[in-house]
Amino acid sequence: MEESNPNKQLLLLLLVTTAALQATALHIDKAQVTTPCHAATYLRHISTRAGATLRDSLGCARAATEKAAQVKALAASKQAVDRAAATIIATDLERQAYAALKTVLANLEAITNGIAAAGRLAGGQELLEELKGTQIKDYNKKTAAEAVTDGQALKAELQIKPAQHGSCKNEDGWRTDLPKAGTATTGTKTTITLLTGKAATPGANPGEALTLCGHGSPGAIEGRSSCATTNTGNLGLKGGQIFTTAPETATRANTDTATNYKITIPTDQVPSQKTVDPDLTDIKKLEDAIRSIDKITAQLDLEQIANSAALKATAAKAIGGESASYSDSAIQAQV
Repeated sequence: MEESNPNKQLLLLLLVTTAALQATALHIDKAQVTTPCHAATYLRHISTRAGATLRDSLGCARAATEKAAQVKALAASKQAVDRAAATIIATDLERQAYAALKTVLANLEAITNGIAAAGRLAGGQELLEELKGTQIKDYNKKTAAEAVTDGQALKAELQIKPAQHGSCKNEDGWRTDLPKAGTATTGTKTTITLLTGKAATPGANPGEALTLCGHGSPGAIEGRSSCATTNTGNLGLKGGQIFTTAPETATRANTDTATNYKITIPTDQVPSQKTVDPDLTDIKKLEDAIRSIDKITAQLDLEQIANSAALKATAAKAIGGESASYSDSAIQAQV
């Protein structure tokens, strides 16, 4: 077997290559977030992708270390040129592994805090989804005297309706799909949409949601027709949902890495701005950390190493002596 191309032979000996890490897509492009479940799905995606990136980065560091050992072992019985090439390849792989671990450790706190923050916000959205169905039940009309009698008082009775299959899940246990529509984002800004809960607005007239109803006859309240203006012979309460939800969007400009998410939540809505701001800040730090990890070189890009200038220079000297140079076309043909 010809020994004139040691760097390419080492690639064949290794037999296994690993693809480079791809940029992590923490956010879902064209996501249409209009419900608490949509927001929860979006936030869960952020935490899941971040966790996967952390795992993959550590996996790359381990793989680079293992491949470095394989290169050394496979080249031990080879000629001098092979051994010199193997030293460069193994050293570069070990350097990549060290760089990966150093980068992960430097960003570990930001990653774990960001994953936890996305999880907290997602959990809050799922709780809001279950609570938004809370309502005050209808209280049928009864005589005014009874309505104000001890033990029979007209009362606002709350009714909570937990999700039958779990918050944001269908009967098969699958989470709510996140709809996507519109055009792809331009990359100039990043947004996270949260749903907030606020008090429902009562109706303005008797018989409408969350209002008292008076009528000459007792019985159920079907609507405004079941009530008579100024008639207080019989009193009842028309119930209804006590919460409504509204989307609020947190935005940050991608052109300024120092910019945190900005969101404005009215003071009569929950979660409050002071509740979500720290978590949004942690998510921003998570994004920065993931970008740093995406840049690490702990990948088994052996083709790149094999074609590096350092490896070519070493191979040239091994072939032609200390004075040899890879710029010599005769040497190039042998490398």
